[in-house]
Amino acid sequence: MTNTQLKYLAKHLLGTKIEKSAALIVGADTKSMFTVTDGRVCITALVGEVATADIGANASNLTVNADPTVGLTGVIGAAVAMASAVVGTTFSITGNPGDAIVKNTGVALTCTSPCIVPAGTITLATSGTNTGSMKWTVWYYPVDPDAYVTVT
Repeated sequence: MTNTQLKYLAKHLLGTKIEKSAALIVGADTKSMFTVTDGRVCITALVGEVATADIGANASNLTVNADPTVGLTGVIGAAVAMASAVVGTTFSITGNPGDAIVKNTGVALTCTSPCIVPAGTITLATSGTNTGSMKWTVWYYPVDPDAYVTVT
């Protein structure tokens, strides 16, 4: 299969791909990753990857949330320990909000249960002071006709 064929297949199976470039993970903080605009989207995969610097050894958990324009914040991926994750380690969601984020070395999974996210912001929360960098990618389909995702 050619590279062009693989890209076509991925687009039709997973939807539109949006990438947020590597950013530092510093301290206990909540950071905006993506903005959902003009309606709801169905997330088919959301993957973070430790990018250019290993995550430090300090205890810290990683959570991914949906912070809607209207309503209360909801968990997209429940807390997982991220301490000492090396470059190439992936963090992905199952799509079930009650499930912990899946941490793996080099391989990530797509959502086993794609999830509907309302207009608002998709955020990354860390619970402890740490260092390192991560990049994130989301694949989605619009649920509402004009809905789309951008990097925050």
